[in-house]
Amino acid sequence: WFEETFVKYKPKKMIGIEPSTECLFIAKKVNNPLCEFKKGSAPKLTFPDNSFDTVVSWEVLEHIPKGTEQILFSEISRVLKPGGSLFLSTPFKHVLSNSLDPAWWFIGHRHYSKKHLQTLCRDNSLRVKKIYARGKIFVLLSSLNMYISKWIFGRDRIFNNFFRKKSQIEYRKSGYVTVILHATKN
Repeated sequence: WFEETFVKYKPKKMIGIEPSTECLFIAKKVNNPLCEFKKGSAPKLTFPDNSFDTVVSWEVLEHIPKGTEQILFSEISRVLKPGGSLFLSTPFKHVLSNSLDPAWWFIGHRHYSKKHLQTLCRDNSLRVKKIYARGKIFVLLSSLNMYISKWIFGRDRIFNNFFRKKSQIEYRKSGYVTVILHATKN
């Protein structure tokens, strides 16, 4: 979905990596000459040093193997060109977002504080330009809706358009669900 949304900004090229063969097959259905998809793992990037102007890690950090966050940030810094940008989003470590995330309770879905992300950046020659949290109750309810629809009923989300509209409004203001970061390589 990210590549399909981002093509409107007309990048020279986008390369997406995916460790799952099944998800890679789905991603390769994106029919755009600007998009290329490769099998790979975020903590083990197979690209040369200084090869990207921008790296986007959107809702990835919490899914990599626990304890490999430092490796991921090191790899991102390695493949970014000097002055290049990192854009990252991940669940925000907040009492409400933690307590209302069933995946946090049952499977250890990780959430991150701003301080932890800033430390990971600093330790890997990345300078934080902006860091903020977005999303409130409708974003949380939308996630619960997804878990219930997907895990219990094995179907698409119910009331999806309603939750999407409410969530988009909440993402315009300060919140406590998702932390978003923009950093540049020193």
